[in-house]
Amino acid sequence: MQRRALLAAVATGISGGCIERGRSGDRASGGDESPDAGETPERTNTRTPSQRFRRAEQADAFSNRRNATGLADGAVGKSARVEIDTGQYTNFPFALDEPSRMTVTGQVIRNGPIDCYVMTVDQFNDYQREPETVGAESTFSAVESLDFTTRFPEGDYLFVFDNTYLGEAGPSGEAELEFEFVLSP
Repeated sequence: MQRRALLAAVATGISGGCIERGRSGDRASGGDESPDAGETPERTNTRTPSQRFRRAEQADAFSNRRNATGLADGAVGKSARVEIDTGQYTNFPFALDEPSRMTVTGQVIRNGPIDCYVMTVDQFNDYQREPETVGAESTFSAVESLDFTTRFPEGDYLFVFDNTYLGEAGPSGEAELEFEFVLSP
């Protein structure tokens, strides 16, 4: 009798573990069958090994860098094209010696939306260590186009482009965007 109870407990544990992993063994329900290669799997909130969170180096992500055009007196700015793969984020740092206005305009031209953040150095370090939490001075969620102006006190900041599973926008492939970033007094 004890042996039968032990076998029943082991069988229950094994089948429970298989069901948790989506492999019930029930071919009629498709439990063991893989999705077709052309199908896109449904997005979940649980990260899988393919849902990476890694930094794209600036040299790899940014191209076509140039000075912004039509700058007012005292303003500085840059424009660039950014490409970030699924599961990647990239950033560019900027420092403000005095309170300033930041204006960012641009367009996601392929595989949007993405999330954008303006972070302090400490917030960015936390973001890299604990990617489940996004603390930011400003958050721009599910961005298809950029057109915003925000004031910031003096300090060191990072503008982050996020093509990961954090935030509201989930990645839909390698994202590409063009933007212009202007700081003025």
